[in-house]
Amino acid sequence: MKPFKNISDKWNQFGQGALSQQTYDIKLSLDAAKSFQLLRLKYPRLTDEILLADLLCAALDDFEQSVPYVRGNNVVAFDEMGDEIYEDTGITPKFLKLTKEHRNRLEKVT
Repeated sequence: MKPFKNISDKWNQFGQGALSQQTYDIKLSLDAAKSFQLLRLKYPRLTDEILLADLLCAALDDFEQSVPYVRGNNVVAFDEMGDEIYEDTGITPKFLKLTKEHRNRLEKVT
């Protein structure tokens, strides 16, 4: 999966046309601000919030996919060939657990 290509395709399909100028409430490096401004010009019908949310979601998806697997000592399953699958002792399990807990808290609020 290529999350940034997915949002680029989405923006090309739905994000063109004129809108009034929007502001964003985060501080970016000068290079990031320049790049973001170019995106705003290319996709003027999308709000800053949509652009930033889509970029953040794509970055988090990419982060989750790029975190290295760290093989633990415990066998947690077997694959279709009967080979052992070891637990992941890296940050992925904790990241996924915290993500799920946070999502559950957010769902209770709404």
